[in-house]
Amino acid sequence: MTDEPKRQAGHVIATDFENPFHNFVESLRILSHDAKTQCNEMGNHYAARQIRNEVTGVGAIVLAFPHSYLTAFQKAKIAELADLMKQLPDEAIIAGLADMTTHAGCMKTMQHPAWERMRERARQLLVLLEWAIRCNEASLGDAERN
Repeated sequence: MTDEPKRQAGHVIATDFENPFHNFVESLRILSHDAKTQCNEMGNHYAARQIRNEVTGVGAIVLAFPHSYLTAFQKAKIAELADLMKQLPDEAIIAGLADMTTHAGCMKTMQHPAWERMRERARQLLVLLEWAIRCNEASLGDAERN
């Protein structure tokens, strides 16, 4: 896998970095929402586990690229959020005997107080990544047109 721009018929298309970064940003956007919205966006199916896994998993993929338009500070903040997400207590991921495939079960985990800090961090990170997000959107838009 490379992060160098690919060429197709003489046109530069998105790098391998572009899609994972886009997916990471989408995960951050979901994380930044309130509990009810998060549960709905994740289909009321293990919302807490899905959000944690997407932010940490796709975040790790984004951080693995040696060349991107992320600064060292931005990368450090992504890594910091991923580390915090890994430290969420079990009760914030699986709420006892609650059915995690129902809205009530998802709400029980997503309303755990530990998620508030994650939501705030996600909102801060989205602001910090604003320029990179615009670059990503432009790059993906160019790739779609080619």
